[in-house]
Formats: sequence, C-alpha cells, structure tokens
Amino acid sequence: MMPWDELMVEVMQQLKVKTASGLIIISILYMIVGFGIFGTVIMMTNERTKEFGVMVSLGMQKSKLAMILVLEMIFIGLTGALSGVAAALPLWHGTIFTL
Repeated sequence: MMPWDELMVEVMQQLKVKTASGLIIISILYMIVGFGIFGTVIMMTNERTKEFGVMVSLGMQKSKLAMILVLEMIFIGLTGALSGVAAALPLWHGTIFTL
C-alpha cells in the first residue's frame, strides 16, 4: 500500500501551488491594507501640524507629544481590530467557517 500523496503526485503538486498562490495573494492584500493605514496616519499628522506647533510653543515636551501620538495610534489600531473581530464573528459561527 502506498500513501495517497505518493500515489497522486499531481494532486499534491496542485495543493502546493494553491497554498503558495494563496500566501502570495494574502501578502499583497496585507501590503495594500498596510499602505492604507500608513496613508491615514500620515494625513492625520499632517492635518494637525499647527496643533502640534501650538502645543510645543506652550511648553509641551516633544517626547510627550510623540507619546500621545503613539497612544492614539495604538487606540485606533485596537479599535479597528476589535471591530474587525466583531464583524467577523457572525461569519465564523455561521455556515461559512464551520469545521
């Protein structure tokens, strides 16, 4: 007796190609989403340059201003991740992803 992967080499090769192409497509999608988020962060900071200037001129340390920006980015990221999970839960418990 031979295992099925040795018996059907073509099927095994097709599975490997399908897996590799899926990883390529997912990595491209992650790059697109990453550039979208990066663009949003750049626009958010560019629109608030006058606000940052006023804060620094009133005596706020630049390190504290940077920490505020980092905390805002973390909050925005967590909010997006939690809303994404909340939107995906009905699909996970539905008929699409049942095991």
